[in-house]
Amino acid sequence: SGAINSVLLNSPRMYGQSILFRDKALMKRRAQLGGIRVGIFEEAHEKDDIVRFMKRVNQTLLKLDGDPDDPIHVKAFDKAGCLGHRMIRTLEEIDSIPAEEYPLLMEKK
Repeated sequence: SGAINSVLLNSPRMYGQSILFRDKALMKRRAQLGGIRVGIFEEAHEKDDIVRFMKRVNQTLLKLDGDPDDPIHVKAFDKAGCLGHRMIRTLEEIDSIPAEEYPLLMEKK
């Protein structure tokens, strides 16, 4: 509807604003630019991106070998609400994400 309204109302900016509500990563970046605090997040295009993010988050939290990892959240860029949301608690759980679900948004809350 954003594309249709931008043409009908001759307002190209309206389309860009509507995209913010469909792309979670873009919405978070826009919120940051507006001065709103958001949690750490990155985009994942493949399994290895999630592995690196989870390891980096837990390294930053000063986890030692043998300590349980802090979970991260992954979610679809463009699904409504909690559709496509997963909480990843272990590196092994990453293997259960089908390739067709990528790209994903990863975040630590």
